[in-house]
Amino acid sequence: MQEIFEALDKFNDGILRRQQFIMALRCDERIVEFIDVDAVKVPYSKRVLTLDEVFVEVEKDEMYETAQLGKQANQINHKEFITWREFMTYFNDYREIEERNKKAKEIQKTRDKMQKERKGAEEGASDDEAKNITSLMEKEKQRRLQELPKLRPAD
Repeated sequence: MQEIFEALDKFNDGILRRQQFIMALRCDERIVEFIDVDAVKVPYSKRVLTLDEVFVEVEKDEMYETAQLGKQANQINHKEFITWREFMTYFNDYREIEERNKKAKEIQKTRDKMQKERKGAEEGASDDEAKNITSLMEKEKQRRLQELPKLRPAD
């Protein structure tokens, strides 16, 4: 993997675009041979990650950062790039990654809850509007029925 990193590092500055590096790893036949092999045992849980799952975690960091920035044009995504040292930390330190994943799940739960509340409020408003329309129609019907005898000619 380090050979691939160094081959991609054309400027010898020790930094690559994260997506470019992960894509190169996934396409290299030497890596593909053992991409589904257990690579990391997470020390404080019973989980064991395959190399592919480690790559997914590397990609998630950039996506998480992008989501946090939103659509603000002036913001810089610091996770767009990766150094070799940063890459190697994915095989050692999973506390930070687990914290990020927990936060992402909490954020998603909050968004889902807010959407449900919004839908409930909209449906409640729709029900009220329907009742108001029905009530107005009923009043108009009563008004017309009262005027009906006035409009008929006398027999």
